[in-house]
Amino acid sequence: MGNKLVPVVDPPSGFDLPFEILFKVNALVQNACVPGPALVPKFYELVATHERNFIDEALAKLRCLNECCYTLASWLKQEYTDWGKKTQPPRSKESLEGVVVYIHQVKVTPTRVYFCG
Repeated sequence: MGNKLVPVVDPPSGFDLPFEILFKVNALVQNACVPGPALVPKFYELVATHERNFIDEALAKLRCLNECCYTLASWLKQEYTDWGKKTQPPRSKESLEGVVVYIHQVKVTPTRVYFCG
C-alpha cells in the first residue's frame, strides 16, 4: 500500500505498469478478491512481463472467483501455463475499439478511494 492518506495499492519501485492494470488491481483489493499482502514483487514481475491480453483476462477471472486468492503469484503462473495451452487465444480488446467505451471511475473521499468500472 503506497499512499499514506488513503489505501491505494502502488507497485514496488522499478515496476512501471499501465494505469488500467493498476486500476484493476486496486479494484480487486477493494472488493476483497485479493488481499493486499498477496501483492508481492513476484506478482508485479509477472504482470509486467506477460502479454497484456493475458493479464486483462487473468485479472477479470480473479474478479469472478468465489473466493479470495491468497497465493496470487503462483495462481498467475498457473493461469499463464493454462492460457498457453489454449488452441485459440482470446479476442484482443483492440478489436472492440470504437465499439465499446471503457470508463474508469475513481471516487476519492478523505479516508478511501473507490475504483469502479
